Amino acid sequence: MLAFHCKRSYAFLMRLRHLPPAFILFAMTACDDTTMQQNKDSRHAYVAAREFCKENLKSPRSAKFSSGRRGDDGDFNVVAVQEWDGMWYACGVVDAQNSFGGLMRDEWDAYVQQVPQGWKLVYLRIGEQTIGQIPSRPKSATQLEAERQREQQRLDREAAARREVQQKREAAAEQKRIETTRKVVESQLQRAKDGSAQAQYDLAIRYLNGDGVERDVETAIGWLRVAARQNHSPSVAKLQALDQEALVQK
Repeated sequence: MLAFHCKRSYAFLMRLRHLPPAFILFAMTACDDTTMQQNKDSRHAYVAAREFCKENLKSPRSAKFSSGRRGDDGDFNVVAVQEWDGMWYACGVVDAQNSFGGLMRDEWDAYVQQVPQGWKLVYLRIGEQTIGQIPSRPKSATQLEAERQREQQRLDREAAARREVQQKREAAAEQKRIETTRKVVESQLQRAKDGSAQAQYDLAIRYLNGDGVERDVETAIGWLRVAARQNHSPSVAKLQALDQEALVQK
């Protein structure tokens, strides 16, 4: 297939008369060199895959492969295709004896990887027997960036969902706190009206601090005086402290 493209390229270059002949000759030489190198690598890949297949047969010595022989044209008839850099796929048919000595024919295919030490078996299938896993094509930089963006978007969505859940929990807790405080204030107010000095004192402190009610110092002092008239010592002490603070401010 590559040689076919090279011939078409040669015809195209010949039509470009303004190009120097030396340049056209260089282009054709480079194209032929590339084709020869790819054919050589293809043969090596097929031979490596075939040897891996042979090693995993029940009777390696009896193995006869239907591919890998030289044809009438003298070319090496192989079935090996480069899937990507360093990774080759080869397939064929093998006749070999099984465990009982009978001759069996199986289809086989394999992925082999070119490494500095030679060739490495990645995946092999002989009939129903498989070794390893079919490799995945390496992802491009664009694919990796797209995956990174999708993963970041997923993480952002999860973080947003967690924040939303947390906000709802906090809002529910705050609403519950407000409702609880409202009920406590109502209870304190009722007990204060019923004459409980402690409730009157507690209600006064709430008005002083603005806790559950709007801050109102005059109302607070009023409740403290009511409680103090019942000789409620904390109320008496608080009134004295407030009087002292007023004197200091003056």
